[in-house]
This record gives sequence, C-alpha cells and structure tokens, in this order.
Amino acid sequence: MNWIVLMAIIYTFCVLSTTFGGMLSVLCADEQKASTMITSCMLVFTFLSGGFVIVDFGPLRYFSLNAYAQTAITNLAYDGDRFLIGRNIGFMWAFSIVFILISVRKIRRKRA
Repeated sequence: MNWIVLMAIIYTFCVLSTTFGGMLSVLCADEQKASTMITSCMLVFTFLSGGFVIVDFGPLRYFSLNAYAQTAITNLAYDGDRFLIGRNIGFMWAFSIVFILISVRKIRRKRA
C-alpha cells in the first residue's frame, strides 16, 4: 500500500468535509440549524456509501461524499484501478472548490 497516496486521500477528505460543513454553516442563518443539517448529512452520507451496512445503492451511493474517499481507499488497499483513485481525489478537490465558491458568494451577498 502506498502510504503517501493514503495520506493524500485522507487529507483531501478532511478538506472536503471541512468545506462542506463551512458551506452549510454559511448557508444556514442559525447555528443550531447548521449543526442539525451537518449531523443529518453525515448520517445519510455514511449510510448511502455503505459505512454502516454494506448495501449496494448503485449510482445513488455517489450522492454521498463519503463514497469517493471510500472507493479511493478500497482501490488503494486492494491494488485496484489507479486511475479511479486519482479521479476520486480529483472529484473531492472539485467539490471542495465548489463549496468554497458557494460560501464566498453567500458571504459577499450578505455584506452587500
């Protein structure tokens, strides 16, 4: 197993999770609502990606942000498709950038 790639996947997922939580916090006016939404999303995403019980939801599992990191780690651990690992890392960075852009836009609209 390539430990550097594993650490890159974990770091990328941490950035993705942080930017997603930050975006939800900016979009919700109330801190309690944001906390509730983040917790709900975490549970739904973990369930959809098969984190609690392995269930095949087909393409629906990719609505969960966890699925990208989980697929990348599984492919890395079992010497799977290297392209898929890179693609999933790229998707996670792309989602992070989109979440940052949404947050910045919302913050700028609040100030204007």
